[in-house]
Amino acid sequence: MVNCNPDLVLADDGGNYLVKSQVSAGEVRDKRLREAWAKEGIVAQLSLEGTDGSAADGFLMGDGSVRLVEGSPRRPNRKNPARSAAQYGAAQAVLSGHSHILPAAVARELVEQTPAAERSEFMHQLAAHRNPEEGAVETAEMWYGRPVETVTEYVDEVHIHRHSADLARLVEMEIFPVGDLSGKKVVPLAFRQSENVRITANEERNQLFLVGAVWLDDRTLERFGLGPAEINKELISLGKVHSISYHAAKHVHHFRPADYIHEFAERSGYLPDLLWSRLNRELLLSGGSYTVEDVGIVN
Repeated sequence: MVNCNPDLVLADDGGNYLVKSQVSAGEVRDKRLREAWAKEGIVAQLSLEGTDGSAADGFLMGDGSVRLVEGSPRRPNRKNPARSAAQYGAAQAVLSGHSHILPAAVARELVEQTPAAERSEFMHQLAAHRNPEEGAVETAEMWYGRPVETVTEYVDEVHIHRHSADLARLVEMEIFPVGDLSGKKVVPLAFRQSENVRITANEERNQLFLVGAVWLDDRTLERFGLGPAEINKELISLGKVHSISYHAAKHVHHFRPADYIHEFAERSGYLPDLLWSRLNRELLLSGGSYTVEDVGIVN
C-alpha cells in the first residue's frame, strides 16, 4: 500500500482518491449480482473523488486493493478552488516544500484558483490554530522563573513509511484498558466498514500500522478509565491490545473474504500497547513481540 495520507485510497491507476460513499456486497439485493461480485472477489462498490476534483467509480477488492471501472476517472470541466482552510493549508505546505501530500500541479491549481477573499479568510483561520511562539515563551518563563533571553529553533528528522504492505481491513480490537490494571476488564473498540481502517506492515514484518483517520470522542476515551487530565493530552495511551479482528481474503480460505481474529501474546506474553494521537487522528501500536507470517499474525 503506497499512501502517505490515511484519508485517501490508492487505486490501480496510481491515483489517490477520497471515498465519498460505498455499497457493500451484503447490501446488494440482486442475487445474481452478489454472486458475480463474490466470483470476482469484490467487497464493495465505491464512489470516489480524486485530489484534482475528478469523479470515479471503483470496486474494493477482497485483498484491499481498489479497481477503477472503465471510463474512470472523469475529469471536471470547472475551476478547482480550495474548499476549506485545511485544504488550502495543505496546498501551501506542498508549494513551500514541507509536504508531499498532493501533486505539486494540483496544489498550485488549488492556490491559484481560490478567490483572494477566501485566501485571506483561510490564512486567518490557519493562523488562529497555530501554536504561537508567545505561548512557548510564557511556558519557558514559568518553568525557569525568569524572562526568556534567547529562542532556539530545532529541526527534527522524522522517518515516515511511504511504503507498507496492505494486509486487511480492521474490524475490532479488544483492549485491556489503561485505567484498570487488574487485567480482568476488556474494552472492545469496533470500526465500521465505511471507515476502512487498514492494517499494514513494514518490510521487516515486525511492525503493524493502523492506516486511516480515527476520531475518539471523550465518552469513548472514558471507557478506558481515563479522566479529564489524561483525555486532554495530544498522545493518549489506551491500554494493552488483547486481540485484533480483521477482514481479508487469504489463501487459507481459498481467497474468499472472511473475518479473522488474533489474540496477542499467545506464546510470548508480551502485548502491544495502543496509543491514539489526537492531532493526527491516528491509532498507533507500540511494542509487542508479534511478527507477520504467511499464516497470519504470530507471537
